[in-house]
Amino acid sequence: MSNEESVLRFSHDTISWLKCRNSSADTTHSFAHNGKSLGNMFTAVAGGLQLLEVDNCNDIFTQNTFEDLPMLTQLRKLHISNCRKCLLSSSFDHLVSLRDLQDLRIAGDTDYENVLTTNCLTSFPTALFHLTKLTSLSLSSRGLTDIPSGISTLLQLQKLTLDGCSNLKPLPAPLCSIKSLQELSLNDIAGSLLVDSIRNFTLEKLSLRRSGVHVLGVGLTHCTIKQLDVSHNAFAGNAPTLLDKYQHLGLEVLNLNSCELDTLPAGVNALSALKVLDLGNNGMVDLPDSLSSLTHLECLNLQGNCFPILPQAVQKLKSLCCLSLVACNYLEIPCWDAIAFFAKWPRLRTIWMWKTDGVEYQNYSKAALQQLKTKLKRKRTRLRDSTLCYEMQDAPDMNIELIMHGLTSSLTLST
Repeated sequence: MSNEESVLRFSHDTISWLKCRNSSADTTHSFAHNGKSLGNMFTAVAGGLQLLEVDNCNDIFTQNTFEDLPMLTQLRKLHISNCRKCLLSSSFDHLVSLRDLQDLRIAGDTDYENVLTTNCLTSFPTALFHLTKLTSLSLSSRGLTDIPSGISTLLQLQKLTLDGCSNLKPLPAPLCSIKSLQELSLNDIAGSLLVDSIRNFTLEKLSLRRSGVHVLGVGLTHCTIKQLDVSHNAFAGNAPTLLDKYQHLGLEVLNLNSCELDTLPAGVNALSALKVLDLGNNGMVDLPDSLSSLTHLECLNLQGNCFPILPQAVQKLKSLCCLSLVACNYLEIPCWDAIAFFAKWPRLRTIWMWKTDGVEYQNYSKAALQQLKTKLKRKRTRLRDSTLCYEMQDAPDMNIELIMHGLTSSLTLST
């Protein structure tokens, strides 16, 4: 537990020091297990408390605790995570008086809900519609199935998170009328019907990680989205037509990490505004030349793919600033001419290129390693992850951060 100015945090780990060390009666901590004793603490901090976080404290934060929350009149942020209690909708009636609440998170314990089918939420708490200053709302529970159309009354809502609501039905049409909404997160859900209900939105970010979709629905063709995260979905055979109808979205960031893709999906090359592209962990062995048409691409993640050589299309991306080749265990980098290699990207500033433990850079001869040593001088050492950063010594106009972690012992780069 910490009480730093206007912040109060409870978690199963951090309050263990309150344990009754001289008594065997309480094996967890000194709070009563009915939630009532928190009322006294709330009284002491009620005048200025703005942030309250409760994580995995199911024995002290109960239904009764909600009755004491109205005294926290200055509360701006309330997070209740890993809750194993079945919270009644009537409990949320006590939050109505928290007129200045801006950030609310109620999340059940996912593993607990999956095994015991005891859900933190059984329905959407309609009392939340009275919290008109909410800018961020996060609800996570298998028991949440419907989002009432009354959510459109939250006119200041900027971020809506419904991660883990695996039984959620299609979203209500009025949701898109919230003009302030910028981020919508539907991670760890299931069902293409829900994705199809995402229509007429203008969003800064849409997240559909592990959403169980195999094809992006036609609903997105009626949206404007700058950042789209569809990672950890098995698109596989649907790759050729994955994004061919989404050229108008105005995408600047696209995450296709771990989507079982064997090549660049058709249509990606037409996303002319794209600045960040994540193709990591797909097992790709090559990339088509069409990738080079992404003339504004600045960051590219190719981590965990199976390229034997760096695809030519990548070398043609002249706007590239950041490139990740981490865990590309079959890839060999031509270190014999490091200056020429990195000069392919005039704007490149950072490149990550280490392999997983036990995998060596096979083609580095001793002469090549010595040449690389002389062309690179040590810039600084990051002790936390044993990562070395270097600056190109022979190219004063190039200031590239080359991050090589876990190289073989034959590559000695000490001063």
